[in-house]
Amino acid sequence: MKNISYWNQTLQHSQKLSFYYTFKKNYSLSAYLDLTRKSPSRKSLVKLRIRSHKLQIETGRYDKIPRDERLCSLCNCNKSEDETHILLDCPSYSSIRDRFFSKIEPKIPFLRLLSHETLLSHPSMNCTDYSLLLYSINCIHLVML
Repeated sequence: MKNISYWNQTLQHSQKLSFYYTFKKNYSLSAYLDLTRKSPSRKSLVKLRIRSHKLQIETGRYDKIPRDERLCSLCNCNKSEDETHILLDCPSYSSIRDRFFSKIEPKIPFLRLLSHETLLSHPSMNCTDYSLLLYSINCIHLVML
């Protein structure tokens, strides 16, 4: 119980793990791990969730670039290049996103009207849905190049 409290406190107060905390609220095995057990993409998906990737939100930290100046290099939106931007906002990923949304919209009414946090934490979006998994992996592979 002590370890779970420490885990929870660490997540709540860590900027590095803020994206992870968006959808990981309880101390348990994540369902997506079973879907990707033998997949070579599992490593990429885990890296995205824990911010071990090449997005500016992470790499800018190494160069001591202020958080609000770690902007997306793929678009001119003047937005932070973070996981949420890549998965839900960046125009450079709109065709991949539209294909994904068309598959998941029947499961989540008014999908495109939901806030980012609501969308990422929605029960249907917790990586148990195979189309979400494929969408995430497509984005990840583009980012990891």
